Amino acid sequence: MHLPWRQKQQTSEEQTSPLPSEQRGLGARWSATKDAFETHLTTAQANTKSTLQGYNVNVRNRSRAKAYELGSRPVAYLVLSGIFLGSVSTLGVTFVYRRYFRRLRTAEWVTPDVLRRKRWVRGVVTSVGDGDNFRLYHTPGFGWRWPLKFRRVPTLSKELKEQTIHVRIAGVDAPEGSHFGRQAQPYAAEALTWLKDTIEGRVVYCQLVRRDQYSRIVSVVTLPPPFLPGWLTTGRSLALEMIRAGTGLTYEQAGAEYGKYGKDEFLRVEAESRQPHTHCVLSRAARRGMWKHGTVEETPAQYKRRYAQSGTDAEAQAQGTAKVEQENSKEDWKIYNLGAFQRSSGLPLSTISFDTTAATSLLSSLLSSESSAVKSALSSGTVPTTIPTSLGTLTTVTSPSSGGSTSTATSTPAATTSSGAGRTEAGLGLGLAAGAAAGLLALF
Repeated sequence: MHLPWRQKQQTSEEQTSPLPSEQRGLGARWSATKDAFETHLTTAQANTKSTLQGYNVNVRNRSRAKAYELGSRPVAYLVLSGIFLGSVSTLGVTFVYRRYFRRLRTAEWVTPDVLRRKRWVRGVVTSVGDGDNFRLYHTPGFGWRWPLKFRRVPTLSKELKEQTIHVRIAGVDAPEGSHFGRQAQPYAAEALTWLKDTIEGRVVYCQLVRRDQYSRIVSVVTLPPPFLPGWLTTGRSLALEMIRAGTGLTYEQAGAEYGKYGKDEFLRVEAESRQPHTHCVLSRAARRGMWKHGTVEETPAQYKRRYAQSGTDAEAQAQGTAKVEQENSKEDWKIYNLGAFQRSSGLPLSTISFDTTAATSLLSSLLSSESSAVKSALSSGTVPTTIPTSLGTLTTVTSPSSGGSTSTATSTPAATTSSGAGRTEAGLGLGLAAGAAAGLLALF
């Protein structure tokens, strides 16, 4: 007889029957592996914890030993150690500040060591004075741009005073403008306009090379690279761009600097700017800048040489100014001596005047009269002598018959002297005359 519940019960009994021996062995091995892994993990954690504890204890003990050692050492040793560490840290901070954060305010701040190392600096062009020089506001370090902008470049003239470096672009010579009353060269205004449009108010990179005779810093100038930062790579050369645009020529005078490009590259770019483009129909119109008409009548070097030979150069003017100042200093010295004479004599300065010819004739007459008086006094016993003194005209008569008595008559009250007074007065007059001559010679 078929009983449906009996079939269900039989099925359930089959499902709850014990597992085969192979399955039971696999489960046992898995359980053993699991227990071994847990035991190993627990042991590793315990070992790690004990190791860390031991390391901490070791570090603590070493620190205590070091502190005890330092405490047992003399105070002078600790003070010297502190001074040494402070000095090292101060020197390191100073070096970093001077190299990366200190501003070079003017050309006077550029030391010979900076020029010897040919240091690169970054800055903003505040003004362009000529076709080949400009003013640079040095912007070192960071903080000049967003998002970390907390420093700014001044824009007012009074704020920029004594705050910029006068830079001369190396390797290029632009047409000269009108300076010191000289007429400007052709295309000088166009060259100045091109340079202003290219760099004024923008960031440039300058390699400081040397100082020229006008106290300008000759520098290899490059434009900012288009993508990468300036400290990682260099951009285009400003001098080559000027020559390529026809606003300047290759500078070939003594002391020329061309940077990493070399003189040959400058001359090659200049030759290209001179030549017309072959793909243009109007070849003459294809020449650029000052080569637009094919030739240049006078180069900037020839222009400066011509004015230097004519004596109207700035250096000649400077020499003339120095000579005038030297002459003025001599006149001031004379006036100072005249003032000293006025203070010593007590006379008004307006009443003091000297005629060199009259003074010379007066001194000659004084010396001749004094010498004749002295000779007469020495040759005879009785000598009438006339001596001009500050008290008037002094007349002295010496007579041997009266026992060497001497009578003196002046325009002032009379005076009686002893024997030999004639010789004394003659010597005094001669000394006064010599002193007056020496004073006048020192004055003039």
